[in-house]
Amino acid sequence: MKGIVRNPVLRLILGIGFLSSIYGIYALGAVIPEDWPVEARGLLIGLSIGIAEAIAGAYKDGSVEGFCWRKFPKSPFFGAVGGVIASGHTSDPAFVLLAAIGSMRMFLELLFKMLVRDYVPGKFMSLTGPYLQWAARRRYFVVPYAVTWLLYVALCSHADW
Repeated sequence: MKGIVRNPVLRLILGIGFLSSIYGIYALGAVIPEDWPVEARGLLIGLSIGIAEAIAGAYKDGSVEGFCWRKFPKSPFFGAVGGVIASGHTSDPAFVLLAAIGSMRMFLELLFKMLVRDYVPGKFMSLTGPYLQWAARRRYFVVPYAVTWLLYVALCSHADW
């Protein structure tokens, strides 16, 4: 496939670069002035990690399915939402960052892979997976996934948790 990075050293460098960007966003969160409203700090941290993930995702998927501006803002939007939600529970930049990442992934998986009927990313549209037995087994993951969401909602519903 055209555009896929096959060089393991280059892939390692790119991976280290993405992990470094996560640390850079944490460092950004640590230098945001304390007098800013906590929600604004959460928004900035969440938006920043969302942009970093969108860039990494565009690089990863773009070489296979092409770049799409319509998809690009999903991660920044849900990262910002996750950052604002997390800022209602903590002002620690590390926890806001981690909660924003987790929230962003949960919202993206729920809204674009579970609730949208027959949603298949472009890179998988014509692919029949090699492990067909997992198509039938995936129902086993519904309960843990639902429990994760129930726990998320319960934790978010109490400001002092």
